[in-house]
Amino acid sequence: MFPVGGINVQVVALDSVKTSILPDGSSISLNRNSALEYSETHFSKNRVVKLHGEAFFDVVHDDKNPFVVEAGDLKIQDVGTSFNVKAVENSDLVIVSVVSGEVNITTINNESITLHKGEEARYILSKRTIEKSEVVDPNISSYSNRVFVFDNTELINVIAVLNEVYQNRLTIGDERLNSCRITVTFNDESLEEIVLVIKETLGIDVKEQNQQFIFSGNGCK
Repeated sequence: MFPVGGINVQVVALDSVKTSILPDGSSISLNRNSALEYSETHFSKNRVVKLHGEAFFDVVHDDKNPFVVEAGDLKIQDVGTSFNVKAVENSDLVIVSVVSGEVNITTINNESITLHKGEEARYILSKRTIEKSEVVDPNISSYSNRVFVFDNTELINVIAVLNEVYQNRLTIGDERLNSCRITVTFNDESLEEIVLVIKETLGIDVKEQNQQFIFSGNGCK
């Protein structure tokens, strides 16, 4: 809960991802249509932020002053780590994914769990239940760093992941290509470079039309 009084600061991302450095040096990357709020007056002694939407946090650790994210019914306390929180408006699900270190999560019912690197928690708001998983999507923070990892992944799923970041600019024009599989890593390449790699790796065709890249062909390698 925010301290009473003082000046509140809002960081808002609308049509593009926004990266910001908090007063303690921690960095956040807000996904599109997301917002973060914190008390500028009290932040040095009470590192509490409130999230609406999705954000990736890379937190500066401080034993005496824990970093807490409030998202939906959850309080997520950092124990020196980087993690992603997805609490999209009108969604019944809050997802917390830990990339490094660990976090402690407390629900509105005072149920508490700890997540370590490579673990994820899914909280259902309507049921007030939380489940822990040892599987984290390798592309959970792709919107913030433009790093994509695909391991024998079907093209239809590759396109779905890329479209979340590149705002639906990729299309499969022939459903026979949906099941084509590709293993590749992209590290902050341009969309044009990504499209070229997919085209050449799978041996398929691509055309650009109205700012859309459309994949086609009779099959794939």
